[in-house]
Amino acid sequence: MGNPARPGEITQYPGAEAAIIPGLKGFPDWIGMKNFDSLAYAEQLTMPTLIIDAEEEELFARDKNGLVLHEAIKDRVETKYVTYPGKHYDMYRGENYRNALRDAQDWFVTHLKGNAEGASLYKEKCALCHSNPQIRAPAFSILKSMSEEKVLLAMTEGKMKQQAASLSDKQRSQLAKYLSTGVQDPRAWETTVACDAGTASKEINAAVTGWGYGLNNHRYQPEALAGLTANDLPELELAWAQGFPGTTEMRSQPVITEDTLYLGVQSSSAIYAFDLASGCLKWVHRGGPVRSALSFARMPESNTPILFYGDANGVVHVVDATDGSEVWAKKIALDDIVITGTPVLHQQKLFVPLSTSEIAKTFNSKYECCKAHGGVVALDIRTGKTLWTYETTAAAKPLGKNAVDTTIWGPSGAPIWTTPAIDAKRNRLYIGTGENYSHPATSTSDAIIALDLDTGKQQWIYQARKDDVYNMACVSYLGFPDGPNCPENYGPDFDFGASVVITQDKNGKDLLLAAQKSGDVYALDPDKNGAVVWQQKLSDGTPVGGVHWGMAVAGQQVFVPVADPDWDIQGWTYKPQPGIAALDITTGAINWRYQAERGCKIDASTYNTTAQRHSEKWPACHFLYGFSGAATAIDGAVLAGSLNGTLYAFAANDGKPLWQFPTNRSFDTLNGVQAHGGALDNAGPAVGHGYLVLQSGYSYIKQMPGNVLLVFKKK
Repeated sequence: MGNPARPGEITQYPGAEAAIIPGLKGFPDWIGMKNFDSLAYAEQLTMPTLIIDAEEEELFARDKNGLVLHEAIKDRVETKYVTYPGKHYDMYRGENYRNALRDAQDWFVTHLKGNAEGASLYKEKCALCHSNPQIRAPAFSILKSMSEEKVLLAMTEGKMKQQAASLSDKQRSQLAKYLSTGVQDPRAWETTVACDAGTASKEINAAVTGWGYGLNNHRYQPEALAGLTANDLPELELAWAQGFPGTTEMRSQPVITEDTLYLGVQSSSAIYAFDLASGCLKWVHRGGPVRSALSFARMPESNTPILFYGDANGVVHVVDATDGSEVWAKKIALDDIVITGTPVLHQQKLFVPLSTSEIAKTFNSKYECCKAHGGVVALDIRTGKTLWTYETTAAAKPLGKNAVDTTIWGPSGAPIWTTPAIDAKRNRLYIGTGENYSHPATSTSDAIIALDLDTGKQQWIYQARKDDVYNMACVSYLGFPDGPNCPENYGPDFDFGASVVITQDKNGKDLLLAAQKSGDVYALDPDKNGAVVWQQKLSDGTPVGGVHWGMAVAGQQVFVPVADPDWDIQGWTYKPQPGIAALDITTGAINWRYQAERGCKIDASTYNTTAQRHSEKWPACHFLYGFSGAATAIDGAVLAGSLNGTLYAFAANDGKPLWQFPTNRSFDTLNGVQAHGGALDNAGPAVGHGYLVLQSGYSYIKQMPGNVLLVFKKK
């Protein structure tokens, strides 16, 4: 053991496993420290926990002590991990000591003294779902990234309205303040990047006008509009970026004009008009929590340039694109409506697809499931007047009780979260629907439906799968017990999420292309009531894809992203096949296929295999790596984002990777907001006037959050 230790010193414990380091002073219990386990009591922690480390900690490795403890508990209890410059003993003197003492005092006042009410409300009202790894709800750590405004809006008007119905206004405010503690004001940055006078647009000509890049939903940009081809991709550089505090999802596809980028951000209920070249902010419109893509058009008769969108509260908004002033806003008068698909303008009618938020309420066994359903409403673009309404099911009626004596209602569901395709030649509108939420099953679920543009009358239905009755109380397909609201003999949740595409085969014959979460792609005959021309199966499908958000068409190929997670599904035969495929439009044959691979090893210490959830927000190697978001085609290439945060470009002719850009990292921003990329989902990249615009971050379904807007241009 060597010479006896003198005061202030300790001899090194021999052996590679030693936890005692020569630099450690004093007389610690080194036998105890040899066996020290930073996670030994983690499960017993129930109080808000502050962890302070030295950035260059040399005695106790941060990644095995403070940092790993923080990651282990952050989805159960309020915690914060702070580091200060220097080594171990630098924390006990000077500025570091004063800052650490201040942090500890602030932590006590905020969490142990001043916010006990909010913490108690979270434990009582929220923890059952948000701290439960079996449920596909945003984790506690994700909620803690959201702004107070976003949390409060969810409880008063959004998805959590029913769950928060028993709370008083004061309690909702306390809970929102507790969850948003430490999150920046989501609007404080706006004045810091305001444009100088004289930067207003004089003539507005849009290259990206809506979700489908046209009424046929091809999602293809020719060089004349894109200003880019496949040859330009290796020469792209990041021109500028903006971050959005309190945001965990970047979901609304922007509009791109010659000099302006219009972007909707749900968490701040705002539309931002950025100068395309410089990134400065021209104006802000305060409306509703933006959910759909933005669209651009000109108002009939006046020719005023307008933007329109649907929000998470079922409100349609029309905004003057020159200054952000409101033209009109209209609440759709159906229960639990959210507008996920993008409203489409044809002549003077604005066609609005209607989805619902009710499925998220079915976790609660006391919730009377289910009454809401999907539909389409046609509005006069000039006034917002309702012209006709189509509903996918009849009104729900009480049908019995569930296992805990809660009333069951039906029929319900068949939501529409696709963007309508407009067939002016046949005077028809085409939409895809999702599953029923409760029995009885209807003929309108998991279907492609044709409506008359003038009346909304149903013309024909092609139903791809019958009896698909499912809601989020059904989790036994993943090995967990189903909740009382799960329907008997529930289905696989195989919605049509990708918008219908109107195109032609090589002989000039019109076809409708549709893709389903089952992994199936269909070509339908619009002149034969949706008869199947061909069907191609690309995967076995899951409730999150298969094919999720959208395809792209260029020439005689349709490009199809496949999301397939590595789930151990127990309800049907399943082999994950994530990637992207190019199909021949005439025959449905696979021309080429890119098979996605994780390409890295998951850190087992920070990943819960049972819950399929990472304890880190942004792990270097994420469990999910499929292609869920919509694809975008340009001349010579197809662009698609992965759930691992990387944007890929593939050669259109053979699928060879041409270029990629990883976004799972932090970014410097013009507005000074701390920004980090995450999963790429929902809206794909937007390309117009020589710029590529990408939004990174999508925290839904255990994916990586993010809050950054990235704008690329040629060098």
